[in-house]
Amino acid sequence: MIIIYNLFLTTAVLLALPVLLPLILTSEKRRRTVPGRLGLRSDLPPPGPGEKRIWVHALSVGEVLSSAPLVAAIRRRHPRETIVFTASTFTGLEIARRRIAPHVDGVGLFPYDLILSVRRVADRITPKMVVMVETDLWPNFLYEMDRRGAPVALVNGRLSDRSFGGYKRFPSIFKPLFSRFARICAQSAEDARRFRKLGIPPDRVAVTGNLKFDQPRPDASPAALAELRT
Repeated sequence: MIIIYNLFLTTAVLLALPVLLPLILTSEKRRRTVPGRLGLRSDLPPPGPGEKRIWVHALSVGEVLSSAPLVAAIRRRHPRETIVFTASTFTGLEIARRRIAPHVDGVGLFPYDLILSVRRVADRITPKMVVMVETDLWPNFLYEMDRRGAPVALVNGRLSDRSFGGYKRFPSIFKPLFSRFARICAQSAEDARRFRKLGIPPDRVAVTGNLKFDQPRPDASPAALAELRT
């Protein structure tokens, strides 16, 4: 299945190049992110001899913000581990540099799901395990982590009615894909039920709540509270 996926992906990229190149060249954000996402350039520090790292990934701004308490908790629980964080978008990366960087050892870009790009970035990170925030499915990435023996946990996982219906129509494709997750932490009991209905073993699925809502309560002065009540 992964061979068919890569043949299709490579063909699609080659056909789209005449459109993609002008978009990249005329967009400052894309010019700044494409080399990193191709694995040609990285802001992440190189690994030490035999070093393995915890890799946390969040897609964009919303996921980056919701992952901040999680990353801080991982740092508190594993103070001696090397932790790196990636985002997929330029704005997500900028937020991560401000909000996540104090808790991790490096912040960078997540690779495009091209096998060579995934391998370049994975070689730079040398993951011992991966934590992905929300449902972000990339076949080459999951295949490569499985090949390297790096378990992947999906946290804040959710499945909308529409996504669940689409995945359920193609079980031969999506069941093996979801089965590559060592653990799925779902936002709600309904999300967990849908993951199990896709064929994920029940002991791999847990309900852990929604990171976007389960945030520490900010301190507020009596004056600020009175203003909010008004």
